[in-house]
Amino acid sequence: MLVKINEYLEGNDAPTSIDALEKELNKIDEEYTEVISSLNKVKSKLTSLRNERIELHNAINTLQSESNIDLRTIKKLKTDTCPTCNHEIETSDLIISKSNHF
Repeated sequence: MLVKINEYLEGNDAPTSIDALEKELNKIDEEYTEVISSLNKVKSKLTSLRNERIELHNAINTLQSESNIDLRTIKKLKTDTCPTCNHEIETSDLIISKSNHF
């Protein structure tokens, strides 16, 4: 049995007493607990960042759709017709150019 253990350890030293083994096991448990705690913090941060990303994505989509509506309104207003009565409007350039000819 001792030979199998030594082969398994591949020359590494292992504690021979139960007390030393328990101390080493407690030390490993503490390290494991620290790793788990730090991983939970990272997971929480990643979840928070994912939620922020989704909120920003939704805000960008909302702004883009509002921007498209504004652009359509601007295009309507840029035409030479009144948006309320559809009467043709002379632009200031046309009025100026007409006034220069007279």
